Amino acid sequence: MELTTADTKLLSSAAVFRGLYDDKKDIYVTLKEFITYIIKTKALRSFSAIECVSYFEQEFNFGIPEAIIKSCLRNRFVKTGELTLERGVYIVTPKIGIDNDKKKQFDESKEKYLKLIENLYQFCSGSGSYSVDRDELIRDFEDYLLRPEKASKNKKMIAGYIVNHADKDMLDVIHQIEEGLVLYTGIRYSPDISTLGVWRNDTAIYLDTEIMLSAVGLNGELYKRLFNDFHSLIREANRKRKGGKITLKYFEETEQEIISFFYAAQKIVEGHVRPDPSKTAMLKIIHGCRYASDVKQKKAIFMSEIKGLGIVKDDARDYYESHEYNIENQELISKLGNDYGDSKKDGSDIENEISEILKIFTKINVLRKGNNIGIDKVSAIFLTGSSLSLSLAFADGVFEGNGNIPFATDLDFLTERLWFKLNKGFGGDVVKPASFDPYIKAKIVLSSILSKSVSKVYSDMSEQYKDGKLNSENLAYLYAEIRNVPTNPDDVSNDTSYLSSDFLSDKYINDVIRSRQELEAKAIQGEEFKKKYFRETYEKKQLLLKPHKKNAFMTHFSIILLMVILLLVVIFLPLLFQSESDSLFTKLAYAWSAILTIISLVNAKKMNMYARKVAVSRYKKRKIK
Repeated sequence: MELTTADTKLLSSAAVFRGLYDDKKDIYVTLKEFITYIIKTKALRSFSAIECVSYFEQEFNFGIPEAIIKSCLRNRFVKTGELTLERGVYIVTPKIGIDNDKKKQFDESKEKYLKLIENLYQFCSGSGSYSVDRDELIRDFEDYLLRPEKASKNKKMIAGYIVNHADKDMLDVIHQIEEGLVLYTGIRYSPDISTLGVWRNDTAIYLDTEIMLSAVGLNGELYKRLFNDFHSLIREANRKRKGGKITLKYFEETEQEIISFFYAAQKIVEGHVRPDPSKTAMLKIIHGCRYASDVKQKKAIFMSEIKGLGIVKDDARDYYESHEYNIENQELISKLGNDYGDSKKDGSDIENEISEILKIFTKINVLRKGNNIGIDKVSAIFLTGSSLSLSLAFADGVFEGNGNIPFATDLDFLTERLWFKLNKGFGGDVVKPASFDPYIKAKIVLSSILSKSVSKVYSDMSEQYKDGKLNSENLAYLYAEIRNVPTNPDDVSNDTSYLSSDFLSDKYINDVIRSRQELEAKAIQGEEFKKKYFRETYEKKQLLLKPHKKNAFMTHFSIILLMVILLLVVIFLPLLFQSESDSLFTKLAYAWSAILTIISLVNAKKMNMYARKVAVSRYKKRKIK
């Protein structure tokens, strides 16, 4: 397979970059290897710095800042005599050489990447749930690694492949690519890499509600671990004597969200509404709470833990004093509403949501004073777990591109930038952040997709219940079903059923209800069949036993009759032997005496039981026959 797309070049080149860096642990030395490769493969005799930047784009799809290229050319080539500089043009000298092993490393990296793509393609297309375009899959894989907040057709299957199917060799390739991208993006967002090792300026990182919930463990253990990795890097940066300080803050809007969040928890505890099963933090807060006062106590503990982490509320100020940094306007809000609006959500609702996010971005821009270049040069950034906020941060009309730092980012981005700026490296016994692990990252991506789907199903079924389209029994059944979906990365397993394109789709509610009705119908049919079978079997049995029952009755009757006859014989037989001189009174007295004697000796009930026992015994013998 030929490498024909820029996406292929970027990811395979990232793996090479990581491999070379592992050998040298010097960004400029690693860049020198790439430049030497370009010179040799293109047989260059001379070139300018801007042309070198262009060659990086063509060969590797790397957008390396010109300033870094110039610094590398001057300090790593001109000083060694491998290049000479004349009027802005670099001339190649005979001293320059290329290690054949390095060329082999480039080629092997490309082959490993192609094998990974082929395995990924086979996994996705083998699911049979939708058609897979190879080029689209490659683009989606790049977005998965570079822009994890971005939705794509193949995103769920890519994460599913990593969690369920990728072997150690493929995971190692993904790991190599991911760490290479950490280095590459670190260069892109840090124009001056000579300052690696310190965070140069003061930066305020503003946390949203989701990040704050993760900080104290309410979003699960894995999210807590990710925050701890991030927080540990901040403490390390702040311990440096040189450079600036990083502070963690939250806006007034975030404080209001937290108040509303815990108020909603009180309403759930009081029994007014069911909790959204996709909201892990909400489920943890209400767990064990019997009264609203219990929720209030948990809120106090939460705020105390936030303060203990050094996260403080932003000082009150007028953010609209200078209008030049205001990025809010109705035209932009309407455009973004059309671009990012949910078809199931009222247009005014999405525009209000976008407007609130842009207010936060305006505050960040005011704090930056319009300076968006350099990750450790911007004075503020918004750290969020909201996919909409992250998408808007890169939207046209909001994001300037060209290496600018977006107004909002996620935990992974800042953790990677801190790791790069502190020059932590990857070799030896270095303990890397959990977010660098492709398996953990895939679990987070997969759980995030499932969480959004569950939240949508929960919202839809709640609306249908309010409109009378869904009864309470089906509502309870659906709620029980979606509660079993792993919406937290801690719970994601190797179950591939969640990868189906139909799972939690728009028709999920109808499918579940129909499935339940079919099961109930089968259960009813089965019960009716069971009753009919037993009834027919009983009737056939009774029909077969009818003659045996008749014989048993006759036997029982005959035995009783025989016993009565024997008793009469015993009573009246002695009368035949009395003399003629005996009077009638004497005969009657004898008979009466005999009857009383026999009655005292013979129990009628026992006689009947004996006769019945004999009859039943003969009945059973005949039935067996």
